[in-house]
Amino acid sequence: MSKRSSKSVAEKLEIVLLYLERERSISTLTRHSGVDHQTIKDWVRKYKGSDIEGLKESRIWKKY
Repeated sequence: MSKRSSKSVAEKLEIVLLYLERERSISTLTRHSGVDHQTIKDWVRKYKGSDIEGLKESRIWKKY
């Protein structure tokens, strides 16, 4: 089960943009932000698919 992110939407956006604008690698962002590399990849995927809305936390827990 996943947990809610401790990062705000603004912090997620900053990390994603640093990666997409080729200013930082995922490994560098992982070291400096304390966020797992897979989480950053997920944020990038969500940002590419839904822009900033993809970085917002869902208000409900989904049951599968």
